[in-house]
Amino acid sequence: MAVSHGFKGVSSTIDEAAEVARALKGREGDARVQLSDSQPVNRVISIRNKVPLEDVPIADKLAFFQGICAAVKRHDGRISTARASYREITGKRYLVTSEGASIVTDVSLMYLQCTATGAEGGVLASSRDEVAMASSGWELFDKKEPMEKISDRLVHKVRNQLDGVACKRGSFPCVLGPRVAGMLAHEALGHLAEADSFDSAAFAGLENKPVAPEFVTMVDSPRVRDGFGNITHDDEGVVARKVILIDRGMLAG
Repeated sequence: MAVSHGFKGVSSTIDEAAEVARALKGREGDARVQLSDSQPVNRVISIRNKVPLEDVPIADKLAFFQGICAAVKRHDGRISTARASYREITGKRYLVTSEGASIVTDVSLMYLQCTATGAEGGVLASSRDEVAMASSGWELFDKKEPMEKISDRLVHKVRNQLDGVACKRGSFPCVLGPRVAGMLAHEALGHLAEADSFDSAAFAGLENKPVAPEFVTMVDSPRVRDGFGNITHDDEGVVARKVILIDRGMLAG
């Protein structure tokens, strides 16, 4: 966990932002940019966690992560290493814009990545498990994601690889789980549909045209239950909303 106390001050930050804006204008030429009208938002967004992350002693957090690693190695002697990497961000986020928006948001973000590796008879195996939350306290680990549950998932993945049969070479139909399908959709389609690259990337000129089978509908939502990327407002102070990227195979926007 890292803590930064650096703050340059409002004036120097404004000067730096203006310098960046001038540099971007010079790179893009004299093209005029028309900003969309948006209603300024004044809001305070609070998070009510049962066990705030900052209230949990570092020693208790370390004991929890060390317990995961110890349990993984204890469950299967073929597993040689286990590692836990954790980061959290807490505090308040202030957003003020020249359009009149003023938003104060409680921040309680956590991300835990655990890995395990093992070997048997020349076969190497590795597994990864991730737990992340954008607005939760330590109660997530107390109830929904306890130590035993995380370690069991890691061991199960390593065992499946060590005890499994190597697949044949070639091309075959695949059934993808939600995590893999979501990752592919995010990388192959989501980035191409970002507003600042939509007109110049692979989707340029394809709006309202078929880009996928009719059974494919893809939605970019700012609010998904327990979503790690959930937001209430974007960095311009605009209320976040759901956007349909692909509607029954047609590129929507």
